[in-house]
Amino acid sequence: MPTRKKRKRKHWFIDGLLRLISLIIAIGLIISCLAQFIPPDKFWPPAFFGLSFPFWFLTNLFFLFFWIIRRARFAWIHVACLILSLPLFSHFVQLKGSKNSDNLPASISLLSYNIKGLAGTNSTTSSGLSDSLFNFINNENASIVCLQEYTERQNKNKPTVQTIFSTMPLKYTSKSPYYENNNSNYYIATLSQYPICNTIEIRKDKRLIALITDIVAEKDTFRIFNVHLQSISFNDENYKFLAEAQQNISSLQSDSMQKDSKKVFWKIRTGFVKRASQARILNKAIQQSPYPMIVCGDFNDTPASYAYHTIKNDLTDAFMEKGKGIGNTYFGNLPKIRIDYVLLHPKFKCQEFEIIEETFSDHHPVKAMFYKKKYD
Repeated sequence: MPTRKKRKRKHWFIDGLLRLISLIIAIGLIISCLAQFIPPDKFWPPAFFGLSFPFWFLTNLFFLFFWIIRRARFAWIHVACLILSLPLFSHFVQLKGSKNSDNLPASISLLSYNIKGLAGTNSTTSSGLSDSLFNFINNENASIVCLQEYTERQNKNKPTVQTIFSTMPLKYTSKSPYYENNNSNYYIATLSQYPICNTIEIRKDKRLIALITDIVAEKDTFRIFNVHLQSISFNDENYKFLAEAQQNISSLQSDSMQKDSKKVFWKIRTGFVKRASQARILNKAIQQSPYPMIVCGDFNDTPASYAYHTIKNDLTDAFMEKGKGIGNTYFGNLPKIRIDYVLLHPKFKCQEFEIIEETFSDHHPVKAMFYKKKYD
């Protein structure tokens, strides 16, 4: 008899612990969904839940099947949480595909690409990488090309930006350095086959967060927001720590690894906070635009983030409209996530969207084809 009581107590303890873990996982998913509405510069902890939304979604899915197998009513908690999170999940995964169902030909195609200063992701030589990269861009035949993180450093292994641009069929160029002192090695550039009639810079703390370009196409003027929000700014030491931590989690107990983990944590937090204010500045500029606009570029944040939600507002996400599959655009030393976007004003209709599987950078380029609707 004592043995049976012990077994019952053990069974009750394990069942209760599983229910507690299951409840925590469900709450985590709800917080990750709410993160997009909470400014990280006011209250930052939910931003980390938003960053890990796929984890919370998949673990809720696991516990749903777990409780279904056990025929427990606790499964309904996960059913409710997963249903509530489906709209956000659709920002990460699309199943409908990008086949063009419209008979109208696309009048404009846009390619957005963070080219990582032509640094590449493998052992390819710089000069060879540059040639291949810009051959790829030329072959895409985009009407508009938006580049983030290109360099104008004078290096014998890298062509000057003037040489690069002169080889491209896009006649009109708008570009600006990241920092106002013009000593920055990195720039944002918008290249267009259509005339550029105006250029505006949006800066925060002297850092360029968006290059606005007004373009005239077929007697219509529209505005391009070429965006590059604050990155996490990891250095080689941070990436080395993350790689070591993934290989040996137990090593995190050492004092040096704990110090490194705190550095990584605070860099991520600082990125959330800075992007929050940058996103509000961009949102204001978008709302005040006198022309229909396309917002594209590297947001350095996921679809579950406050920054993305604030910038997108009532714009159409081209991936959600015509994308297919898992929308990962970053594949560097961090988990694969979607941080590069093309957002369209309601006056534009997206026909096609593609995340192109090229590896010249640690980002995949994204390409959208669209036209302006006939009504005003």
